[in-house]
Amino acid sequence: MFAGAGFDRRPDLDVDGAAVFAPADPLEPDGLDDLPIVTSHRRLQRLATVSAATGARFAEDGMGIDPVDWLTAPQALFRGAAAIDACQNHDGFLRATILHGLRLRLDAGADEMDELLEEGDDVDDDGFDDEGEPVQAASVGGRLFTCFIDGLEFGRERRVQAFCASVQPDPKAMRRHLARRFGSALTRDLVIVEGIDLDHPSAGVLVPDGLLGVLALAESEPQGEFGRGLDIVLERRFAA
Repeated sequence: MFAGAGFDRRPDLDVDGAAVFAPADPLEPDGLDDLPIVTSHRRLQRLATVSAATGARFAEDGMGIDPVDWLTAPQALFRGAAAIDACQNHDGFLRATILHGLRLRLDAGADEMDELLEEGDDVDDDGFDDEGEPVQAASVGGRLFTCFIDGLEFGRERRVQAFCASVQPDPKAMRRHLARRFGSALTRDLVIVEGIDLDHPSAGVLVPDGLLGVLALAESEPQGEFGRGLDIVLERRFAA
């Protein structure tokens, strides 16, 4: 249960049932009229993941946007709700993950994103679409590489677990790309695979089912709509 989050006593709700966030000064002390918020570890994990992805994208792309402003402002992606609330829900989390992972425009709407996710569901995990036709991977350009990270941050007593998916020219490029984010100590001995390794012990924990269809399309068409520029990192950090 959380207090001091700056919510109104009777918060407005968007059509998905998420409270519309009312920003407040986090430096101010908690007040008796602050609305306690009951949440769960899973929902906080979604919020932390989207917050990290938002900050990383804005910094890497030099967008000049304050991540906190984006997280706390009403967004069409969440039907007018703020990401800090909406991304705690399963659907909102997937929308935000795809938005930043595919570097899509920030004003994308909820219906548009849901259609994108539905298109991803049309490709089965066995490499065949709904019509039973095989999906052929592109032979030129980048390819989809994925890996799982599990280790201690350099110089810190904190453990990192992450799933990484990115379209890169080769495994060496993927390793260099990840080293810039996680450091060489965590990425030196990574097992990087082409495609998606769903048999990995961490796959069921770190990879949402709703993301699998999009990844399958990125694997089959790395230079297509879903693959070009794809760069997804889902991570969690906790005391070792």
